[in-house]
Amino acid sequence: MISLIKKVLGEKFKRSIKEQLGVPGLHITLQMLKSRGFAPKFVIDGGAYEGQWAIDFLEVFPGTKILMLEAQASKADRLNKVIQKYPSVQWHNALLS
Repeated sequence: MISLIKKVLGEKFKRSIKEQLGVPGLHITLQMLKSRGFAPKFVIDGGAYEGQWAIDFLEVFPGTKILMLEAQASKADRLNKVIQKYPSVQWHNALLS
């Protein structure tokens, strides 16, 4: 039931509710960094999984070059969709240790 609710509500709606309740999260943290002058040109997403962190990051810092690293080759299809949609993103099948 919870997974159905998550799918129906969507990520942006859920994030909005969390922010209204004062729950700390990635988006609000990135917004705070941006308001303090943080403006990265390049970041590495170690353990990219399905690329959601990179997508969220680009929402606050559009155009930033991102290198996603993911050890699970089974995530290739999803990560390839991310790089097709966002030209500033690349991904490599790699393990960080």
